[in-house]
Amino acid sequence: MQGNSTIRINFNRNLYNISSIRKAIQDFNAALKGNVRESNGYFCVTLVLKDKSLQHTIGHEFANYVLALMKNENGLREAAGLSH
Repeated sequence: MQGNSTIRINFNRNLYNISSIRKAIQDFNAALKGNVRESNGYFCVTLVLKDKSLQHTIGHEFANYVLALMKNENGLREAAGLSH
């Protein structure tokens, strides 16, 4: 394993939901440790990578994964008749 690297991503809380961000952190646990906090209208995510070689790609992949989780969650809500 190579040295650790840290990535920070800010998600606008008007656009993203905290449950999808937390789920993504859990799902990526083989590659990173993460935490999330709220500040000034954003969910501020800190990702500490277990392998520094991932630093140029994993931030984008993580953000895309959060979007996919939200899309899947919204699709399930619509199928259950819970969306407005």
